[in-house]
Amino acid sequence: FRGRKTNGSNYQTVGVIACNVIPLNTGGAFDGTTFTVPRQGHYEFFAVTHSTTTQCRWRIEVVGGDVIAARYTDQPATSTSVTTVALLAAGQQVQCRLVSGSFWAGYHDNSWMWGGHWVG
Repeated sequence: FRGRKTNGSNYQTVGVIACNVIPLNTGGAFDGTTFTVPRQGHYEFFAVTHSTTTQCRWRIEVVGGDVIAARYTDQPATSTSVTTVALLAAGQQVQCRLVSGSFWAGYHDNSWMWGGHWVG
């Protein structure tokens, strides 16, 4: 799956990030905010964004469980990204969360994007 947030220039709502564009959703396990693991295994996730303020913090997390990746920047106008692998059980859910600050969510290619896939 892959989702993008392109419906606002300076996104600063702390909490789970909702994607308004979903260009890839094989199997239908991503609803724009939450990826529900369809089968047990290792999953690779990625996320990328461009901060618009200092102290921009965001993370990829298992709902009710671990933070599996996180990023922080103390500089405005900084691109940040992460790639991680996690062993997950069928039915677990994964989301991305803005913890503080803000990021670019405009219509350009450098807006918020995240996704993932099963690797085995």
